[in-house]
Amino acid sequence: MATAIAELRFALDQIKTFRDIGPSGAHCKRIRDDQGFWKQVAVYLKVHTGADFRHSLCPARTKELYPEFASEDAAPEPGP
Repeated sequence: MATAIAELRFALDQIKTFRDIGPSGAHCKRIRDDQGFWKQVAVYLKVHTGADFRHSLCPARTKELYPEFASEDAAPEPGP
């Protein structure tokens, strides 16, 4: 029972963290922190949630930036 309560409290803290995210830059996609500094989303979330991000290129960017490495059957970028 204590473990379940601890897990629920942790989940609630995570929800509150995401609810309290401040403004984000429309172009740069950075988040303004509590001190007014603009942070990359991955850095902000790592500090506030412990989430660890691994970056990669989607097929559309691979084809655009590195066409010699892109697969001919790369999936198109999804629409909005």
